[in-house]
Amino acid sequence: MAYLKPQQTVFFAEGNITSIVEKVAFRKYRGKVKDKETGEYKMKWKSMPYAICKVLMSEDAKVPMDTKFLIAGYRLRKKFFQGSMILVMDNEYIADYEKQYGNQWVARMIEQEDEREAERQARIAAWKEKNKKSA
Repeated sequence: MAYLKPQQTVFFAEGNITSIVEKVAFRKYRGKVKDKETGEYKMKWKSMPYAICKVLMSEDAKVPMDTKFLIAGYRLRKKFFQGSMILVMDNEYIADYEKQYGNQWVARMIEQEDEREAERQARIAAWKEKNKKSA
């Protein structure tokens, strides 16, 4: 799994699609984990990194420019190309596109992340304003 950071280039070998990571979000899910002491499986909350990406160039007619999509962090591999690091998506996986039929959940996840970012920016602005007045 590659380490995800904003503004990294993501390249799809299948379809010659080049995109950029806009945001990195984490989603929680429940998974089974084997307890080392008892050997039993227990449910535990885990966290999975997702990259919210935006298409910059595409030779595939099904994927227009400026389309947003999600990729789970484990789907990307780190490669070095012309001296810079890029993330490459192996063709065995499929990206989850925002406007594709049946992917309303992708659009909802992107909207939720945008709302969280707006709330975070508002809290930062309020904190800066508060500290400016007290100084």
